[in-house]
Amino acid sequence: MNNETSTQIADVFSPKNSALYTISRVLLNSLLFKSANEVNELKKQQQYMGMDSLADRNKQVKWILMLGRRFRLGLSTIGLSIAILDKIMRMVKVQGKYLHCVAVSSLGLAVKFHEEIDAESEAFEANRAAAIILAIPSPEPLNSDELAAEIRAQSEFSQKELNRMERTLLARLSWDLLLPSFDRFLHAMLAVIGTPHLAVSRILRRNFELIVSNGHLVWSYSSSVLALSTLSIMLEFTTQEWKRITESLTSIFQIDPFCLLKCREDAGELLRNHYWIKSRQKPLNYNILIPIIPTNNLIKIKRGKIRGQQQNYCFDKSKNENNFGEEEEKIEK
Repeated sequence: MNNETSTQIADVFSPKNSALYTISRVLLNSLLFKSANEVNELKKQQQYMGMDSLADRNKQVKWILMLGRRFRLGLSTIGLSIAILDKIMRMVKVQGKYLHCVAVSSLGLAVKFHEEIDAESEAFEANRAAAIILAIPSPEPLNSDELAAEIRAQSEFSQKELNRMERTLLARLSWDLLLPSFDRFLHAMLAVIGTPHLAVSRILRRNFELIVSNGHLVWSYSSSVLALSTLSIMLEFTTQEWKRITESLTSIFQIDPFCLLKCREDAGELLRNHYWIKSRQKPLNYNILIPIIPTNNLIKIKRGKIRGQQQNYCFDKSKNENNFGEEEEKIEK
């Protein structure tokens, strides 16, 4: 075990550990249920997504990330906005002229949903001591209404167009913004291993942005697989117990080991040339928990296992599928 890192073993289902117990019984249960639905949706939609769609998607994601850095938006806000954009692009064929409007509206919805409670500031205050050690700056106070207005001002669309698009997105999502997104799984996994304060780490944010900017990777694997792959790669440079932690999280979050291995290879190749891997920084000095699962696992959710091939989820054109531009016109009427 690394001398500079204190690693402990914790039962994530133990009532003695109230924080982890809450996650395992409530948040984890919800995430696993929605993640199973996400995998099923991706499996049903097998139409090839062309390079043009990937390029358009990546362009909009980079725009969202750029505004996220400019306005210092939290990881949850950025993660939700990208999750909305990806889900809409999987559900319907978005006309090119409407795609940027979808991206602007997705970010606006995410700001209203997350920045209203200023989750980043709450996380900082709850872990102020650790944040100071890791040189994480204190976030500035936010006003969600003003922030949403500033973000809307960055686009050429009118308030009427954006309001109409937001209603369209909410209708498509059945007014459910608690999507099984990349960032939500990251937060849950960090909490399980006892390091929730790392959710505001600059290194994690940088790696998160690199992964979500790659449309091919995001459209090939589920959010839980992407999150654990990214975290596992980072843990490899943090603690010698990274394999045990990865195996435990694989079991807790019911992830197919084959898919995880393939995704980890792809994500590692993407991240390999960037600073935090090239420099091989010394392990950070913070406690990491190795979660274990009791024999009578309290959470059992059936998930389809995909073995023998990489997950390349694409999307079918359904006969009943609306053209996004046509739906806009119907709502306007």
